[in-house]
Amino acid sequence: KSLLSYADITAVDEAYLNKYGSLVGITTEEELDAYIRNLIEMVNIYNVIWSDVYNCFELVSYNEEAYNSLYADTEKYYNEQVAGLGFSNVDEYCESNGITKEEFEKYYYKIEDQILERIIHIVIAKQQNLEINDEIREKVLKEVAFQNGYESADDVREAFKEDIDFTIANYLVLKWFSENTTVTDD
Repeated sequence: KSLLSYADITAVDEAYLNKYGSLVGITTEEELDAYIRNLIEMVNIYNVIWSDVYNCFELVSYNEEAYNSLYADTEKYYNEQVAGLGFSNVDEYCESNGITKEEFEKYYYKIEDQILERIIHIVIAKQQNLEINDEIREKVLKEVAFQNGYESADDVREAFKEDIDFTIANYLVLKWFSENTTVTDD
């Protein structure tokens, strides 16, 4: 989805720029275009290098409570996704598609991968001194709000709750990669 479709907006107009653009200081269509181009470049750079970074790490152990929490969050997420397709939950979706829930979980949940990804982001954020203070937290939350169709940083806090620090670290690492990586055609 695009920034506009997340916000249920089909055209850029003054109302859109006032409502959402103000979160990140965008007041014109030209600024919005530059912002979107920069965001796409940032995400593309991250996607190009992420698997190489990820493959440098190995998950040796993890906290069982963290695993259970991520499992519950992931299950909630996928139940919401399949509800959008008209199913009451993942079990019903799996049954109607001829797969077991175990197969679905193995393919989609990947809890240990999520744990490792979070650890990597935290390690990189710490190693690169990507500080998270109140000012940076607010700025990143406004960026996340704008990019995902939330009306405010408070709406993002509510939506992400206990994952808010990871969301911020993730964004800062993504931005750090884009600012400190040169992608070549090799």
